[in-house]
Amino acid sequence: MRSDNSELRPKHIIRIGFEGSTLFSKGYTGVPFYIKKLVEGFDASDSYNPNLFLPLKRRFKQRYLAPFTRNISKSWYLKGAPLWNFKKVKIMHFTHAPFINAKGVKKVATIHDLAFMADELKGVRIATPYFVRKRIHLLSQISQHADAIISVSQKTKEDFLKHFDYPQEKIHVVHLAPIFNSKSITETKKASERPYFLSVGGISTRKNSLNILKGFLASKASKTHMLVFAGKNGLGSDLFHSFFNGNDPGNKVKIVGYVSNEELQSLYHDASGFVFPTLYEGFGIPILEAMNHKQPILIGSLGASAEVAGGHAHIAHPFDINAITAGIDALLDYDTQKLDAAFAYAQMFSWEKTINQTGKVYNDLIQPN
Repeated sequence: MRSDNSELRPKHIIRIGFEGSTLFSKGYTGVPFYIKKLVEGFDASDSYNPNLFLPLKRRFKQRYLAPFTRNISKSWYLKGAPLWNFKKVKIMHFTHAPFINAKGVKKVATIHDLAFMADELKGVRIATPYFVRKRIHLLSQISQHADAIISVSQKTKEDFLKHFDYPQEKIHVVHLAPIFNSKSITETKKASERPYFLSVGGISTRKNSLNILKGFLASKASKTHMLVFAGKNGLGSDLFHSFFNGNDPGNKVKIVGYVSNEELQSLYHDASGFVFPTLYEGFGIPILEAMNHKQPILIGSLGASAEVAGGHAHIAHPFDINAITAGIDALLDYDTQKLDAAFAYAQMFSWEKTINQTGKVYNDLIQPN
């Protein structure tokens, strides 16, 4: 069904190219999900024609491309030398790495976070040196050649301007939206052996998993609730597991590892609270997802988490274990009216809004006032 939204109606059909290197995966979260929502949204508009540009070296993996790509025009390119001319699109949107300085086409880049450059995290290993070098090079290329930048939060925009020389008026803050629609709030929670708080995003230094674990074990809540960690192991997970194995938390903590979207949504629905005081978020989609499931929430004070939460969450400094403990205990005493207010606030974030605001960035590049 085509969109009738006037914000998506330039005078002529605009061909938009999306670089799709991240689409060759079995699970669609993060950047691949972002591309999916943009492509689907613009494909539903009478005013845009989305095209996917895919690296030729991954053509043998095209069986992993999601069903949404089947009816979308695709072109395969060699690095820096597309086999299908970039000039056939008006705009190339680079949502992640790589960024290609294509000639004769307007270039838009999305920046998601600069956590690895945050002053507050100096000396904390949240990324490998190789990752840091590659990401700094990517952001440098964007700062030199992008015609417009989309930042997923005001905080990420500020971080970028702190480290790179770029006209701030060309950086547009366009918020993301939850991956899941909330389950019906009238649906009965499943009975479990023990009520639990949920922590998502995997086990890693960046997700602050070790401090969350320590804070929880010191909390009053640990006497009545479990803490469930969902997601894969990441950088720094070895420290977490060493502490975990050495302190035998018993049935107080459960590690479920990678879960499907359906399983994750069920975990949100059945949880008693959401524990997310991570070291740094460029946006923080899980915060909105927890609000959508009417969970009391604890977030970290660094990065964009507070911006996204909009005053509807408890906040703790991620390095302060005592503050995390107090924040977890605060989740036990929640106000239903406040949860309802947070739920209403989360409804302000939608992919339709994200697409409309992104379309405005495109339109302003092609038809400047």
